[in-house]
Amino acid sequence: MDTKHLAGAGSLHLSDEELARFEDGEIAEQDARHIEACEQCGGRLRDMQASYAAYRLHWDTLCAPLFPPPPQPWQPLDCLIEGPQPPHPLRSFRWGPFPALAGAVLAIIIAALVLYNPGQGASARATQLLTASAKLPSSRHGLISVRVHGRTLVRPAVMASETAPADDSDIVRLQAAFARASYDWREPLSARVFQSWRSRLPKKRDSVTVIRTADEKESYRVRTETDSGVLRTASLTLRSPDLHPIAGDFDFESEGTVEMAEAVPGENAPERASPLPRPSPVAPLTETPAGPEVTLHVLAALNQIGADVGEPVEIAQDSRRQRVVVHAAGISRERRQQIADVLKPLPQVMLEFDARESAVPLARTTPQERYSASIPAPLRQQFEERFGGAPRFQEATDRMLETGSSAAAQAHALETLARDFSPAVEESLASPDRELLHRLRDNHVSELQNLVSRIETDLEPLLPALPKGPPSAADGASARSWQASATPIVDLARKTDDALNRLLAGSYAQSSADDMLRALATQIAQLDAAIRVERQAGR
Repeated sequence: MDTKHLAGAGSLHLSDEELARFEDGEIAEQDARHIEACEQCGGRLRDMQASYAAYRLHWDTLCAPLFPPPPQPWQPLDCLIEGPQPPHPLRSFRWGPFPALAGAVLAIIIAALVLYNPGQGASARATQLLTASAKLPSSRHGLISVRVHGRTLVRPAVMASETAPADDSDIVRLQAAFARASYDWREPLSARVFQSWRSRLPKKRDSVTVIRTADEKESYRVRTETDSGVLRTASLTLRSPDLHPIAGDFDFESEGTVEMAEAVPGENAPERASPLPRPSPVAPLTETPAGPEVTLHVLAALNQIGADVGEPVEIAQDSRRQRVVVHAAGISRERRQQIADVLKPLPQVMLEFDARESAVPLARTTPQERYSASIPAPLRQQFEERFGGAPRFQEATDRMLETGSSAAAQAHALETLARDFSPAVEESLASPDRELLHRLRDNHVSELQNLVSRIETDLEPLLPALPKGPPSAADGASARSWQASATPIVDLARKTDDALNRLLAGSYAQSSADDMLRALATQIAQLDAAIRVERQAGR
């Protein structure tokens, strides 16, 4: 039976069976030479290798641990079968005529390993992703952009030589830095090279994050930090679903951060281009910076679901200022989905989620009874009588401590808004965006005022006559920017929160209670006055 089949204009190619036999080392020499020379057969072989690697990863990680160990060591089959039998390598998994499914299966397995195994360590997840990516074939064609010392350069993805142009000092220094770090400069965006550098580190800290862009494209970022060597931090971004490396960041002790990203190659990109040719002057014009309005829209969207205050969500621009990066750590899958949904319509936004998630949705914990345990017994008895009993005093204590913490977080959000949108930045915004900024600012101020009012109401049994801020506190506020008026609020809110904790959860002598109550009353009055100033500022 002829195992070859026709393709194209009558040219002979190897069958799937022959490719499998090649993997087993059972193929004629002329067929082996054919695989090396034939792009189609070589591509089909790489697809089969990728599918087999995915299957082995699936078996070793998910299936094998489910089987109990044998009751006694298993004997080789050739000891149980009469007569010696030639050993055959295990090749029980065959894709047959469907090698194109390899990438999809690999993506599903990797997603299951990374997203649905929260108990697994970051180092183990990083190793699995890098190992699977390293087994996939890498193209020797293509270009990558390199950003270093304010310059954006272009070079081949895989260089045939490490020779750098002697007249370019940046490239010479960069190549030398990679050499000192024992990181292969010829193919820096390679999971194999990254894993080789990572495996030699005496101590390292790994993390894996899931990156999701506004157009719902996902990738995995593997990041490794170390305290030894000249390369202190390196990260590799692997595209989903095929785990192809598309970007990398390298933090050197002396050279700073070097950013690399896959560039779009021309149809006839040469295999051996000059090591780092200078880019065309028009290349930077294709980049559209992410202006402050993008950050504003992100904050407004997060505010809709209450994710901009008191949650582990960080917002910053990437190093190239092309996108706004929203990073969240330790939140539940449901909360991640809520954030992704509300940010989905926004352009130039990239999400980063830590692979690990919290077992329960994040929520502000309710203070326990221990908060009032340190109050001197006679004083605590007086407080309980004023509140109408121990249970009601404890409820009010829990509520005031939680409200004080929320007020401090709300004030911090207002400060962040004032810092990111200075009067000059605010003036540069279009009219609709300025209105959006003012609405967001008013939301923070109103919520902060409500929280302070709750504290005043709860403290009324202890402080029957809370003093109000002087009527002149808002005088001249219209001449000040709201950004300047927001600055003192953070400090006052933090001091109020600290004073509440000292009074209701601290350990102190009864003789100091009256001074603490007067100080707290003054602190709340000052915070209330500062909020009224903020309301009037800029109007």
